[in-house]
Amino acid sequence: MTSATARYDDSQSDGPRGWEERAVARSLDKARHRTLRHAHRAVAAAEALFSDDADFTMAQVAAAAGMSLKTLYRHFASKEDLLLAVWEELTRRGAAALEDMVDTHTAPLERITAFIEGLFTLTSQDTRYSARFVATHWRVAQARPREMAATRAPMIDLIAREIARAAEVGAVRSDASRSDAEMVFTLTLAGLHAATLLPDDVTVQRQVDELIRFCFHALGASPDAPRASAIE
Repeated sequence: MTSATARYDDSQSDGPRGWEERAVARSLDKARHRTLRHAHRAVAAAEALFSDDADFTMAQVAAAAGMSLKTLYRHFASKEDLLLAVWEELTRRGAAALEDMVDTHTAPLERITAFIEGLFTLTSQDTRYSARFVATHWRVAQARPREMAATRAPMIDLIAREIARAAEVGAVRSDASRSDAEMVFTLTLAGLHAATLLPDDVTVQRQVDELIRFCFHALGASPDAPRASAIE
């Protein structure tokens, strides 16, 4: 049996062959798996660094993730890109945790209250972390508004669904929309930021109560609607 080495020339190809497509797919699958493995390591390292200091550097992330700085930049073009990924992961996990909190209640307004209080509960255990969390959100949102808006989708989807359910039973305005849900979420983020600056004679719970009353008023709900829980 003799062997021959053929030079590939796609200009003379009569169409893709099955084995060619399989070879390319296998190569791409391996590259994709390797890329995702590196990217997940980088995001995990960035999140760990962020929990201590939002002013971490890309070099610190690369070192913590066990990769070269060149490899890190191959997957994330800038620190903002990496922070977007961190924020998306935090939002995705946070939305899942909030949904569990909301589902412990049945009354529509209690479920909305649980969302607002739950967001405070998730981020206010450490006031320094809460301040970094909100400040980083605003900074990246200014630089990358479209991408940041997309990362908020799980949270907005959750509160929009609860507001829609409340509207169906007449607990809030019948014309309450997704824009109202976006406003509730944005106001809650602002409330989180304000909570880090509260004077000693004002509690976080008071801040939350005032925020809930304001949101309920805007949604056309009763200002005396029952609260779901209390912030520890």
